[in-house]
Amino acid sequence: MKAVVMNRTGDVEALAYSKWPDPVPGRGMVLVQIAIAGVNFMDIGMR
Repeated sequence: MKAVVMNRTGDVEALAYSKWPDPVPGRGMVLVQIAIAGVNFMDIGMR
C-alpha cells in the first residue's frame, strides 16, 4: 500500500511518501479500501 507518513513535526519536508505492506485483517475484522481521504485543520496544524 502507498502512504504519506509524518515522522516528525515540520513543514512539507516532514512528509515522506513510502510503501507499506498491505494490512491483513484479523479474526472478526474487515478490510476497507479507501480511495480518497480528507485532511482537516487539526491535521494541518499538527504537521
